[in-house]
Amino acid sequence: NIALIYKKCIMFMSGTNKITKTQRKKNILSLLKIKGSVIRQQCSQLNQTIERTTVRDLNELIEEKKLIKHEQGKFTWYELKQTSELNTIHKEIDLDVYFFIEAEDRKLRTNSYSFDLFTTVFSQKYITKDELLDIKKKIFSFVKKT
Repeated sequence: NIALIYKKCIMFMSGTNKITKTQRKKNILSLLKIKGSVIRQQCSQLNQTIERTTVRDLNELIEEKKLIKHEQGKFTWYELKQTSELNTIHKEIDLDVYFFIEAEDRKLRTNSYSFDLFTTVFSQKYITKDELLDIKKKIFSFVKKT
């Protein structure tokens, strides 16, 4: 893509092409949180790095037990290692990375709305037991109707 090459040249000449290793790795993790799985070329394009640098970053993330590598060679793809931290209700998303991905390629976290959100977030610390019971009844009634 000529526009990408031009942008890289401008960035190089202005000295703004320096993305730290930490930021590159954060970008890769953000891309994975949104997309679900990636190939090396997508990470290289996102961080505007050569493939060798991207492979080093991906290997470090594997060593840090944050990624799982699948396949070999040109068929290699990566996904997040599932941990309780990665399956929380609230996930931080880098908006630049989010909009880097075409809308139809973004991964949905679930196929339907999770009503567990109410009972998890509104635990007994924040609301009374009666209020929690009332919420559960309303959820049950709604689910039953749909």
